[in-house]
Amino acid sequence: MSFTLLAIFNVAVMFILIAAGSLSYRLKLTDYDGAKQFANILTNVVSPCLILTSFQIDFDKSLAVKIAAVAVIAVLMHVVGIVLGKFAFRKVPYSSQCVYRHSSFMPNCGYMTLPLANALLGNVGVIYISIIIAVMNIFTWTYGLQLYSGENAPISVKKAILNPGVLSLFVAIPIFIFSVRFPPIINAPLKSIASINSPLAMITTGIFIAHTGVKSIFRDKYIYIVILLRQFLIPGITGAVMFLIMYLGGPVDNNVFMASMLAAAAPVAVASSMFAARCNADVGLASNTMAASTLTYIFSISVMVFLSSMVLGI
Repeated sequence: MSFTLLAIFNVAVMFILIAAGSLSYRLKLTDYDGAKQFANILTNVVSPCLILTSFQIDFDKSLAVKIAAVAVIAVLMHVVGIVLGKFAFRKVPYSSQCVYRHSSFMPNCGYMTLPLANALLGNVGVIYISIIIAVMNIFTWTYGLQLYSGENAPISVKKAILNPGVLSLFVAIPIFIFSVRFPPIINAPLKSIASINSPLAMITTGIFIAHTGVKSIFRDKYIYIVILLRQFLIPGITGAVMFLIMYLGGPVDNNVFMASMLAAAAPVAVASSMFAARCNADVGLASNTMAASTLTYIFSISVMVFLSSMVLGI
């Protein structure tokens, strides 16, 4: 099976799980508050366990250099999203503009990309995406929070660092550097919890989409612009930069390229609507944008993976 077909297969499986989540909401087996609780479990428990188990590998200097390269690429993709979003929506009233701009730069790496990278690339994919998630969390709790709170709002460095994505990486990096191995009594439950990341993330996403509804989400022309930026232009620019680095002999190999591309092409993060609620912004618009982006993801990621496979010759 080609890499593109493998990606499409795994994304199709993810969408079946999303449908299961939506069905559970329709059947009133759970509700929106339940989905938020699932999201908290994913963010604070499941994802950190997945990161900790994935970093239990022998230290490799070349891998460390590639991890640093991924961090730089992650900063690039977020900056590109911020710049494109600010330009594209500059004439939109700020009450809506903040939602579109936040949606444009914030990828759904935790729910969509991490499970997909794990399925396609294994542990190394999880490691690279973990780095990108840490960078994303820093941008989220600084620029993202400021965007929803008002552009003159203060930035909290404390929140940018003291969050599960960054803290778990602070623990995982020494584990990798010193080749630490947890004893079986610790490692077994960590792996067990980590194994539910993909199904729980997809089911949670499905509940959020069902709660939003899909009848009117594609009537807003600006949502199409968000999808164009988030799922095509940002990964396109990121991919072009990575290809140039590869051409010049830099620390970008196929796995770095593909993991970074999966993150760059991710749909709008579920957290976008959560931040909108937190900051009293337009929650409905944020939810619609997230739902539309997620529903078009199976097409957009197939296109981007196909193009990436053509570039890499895999």
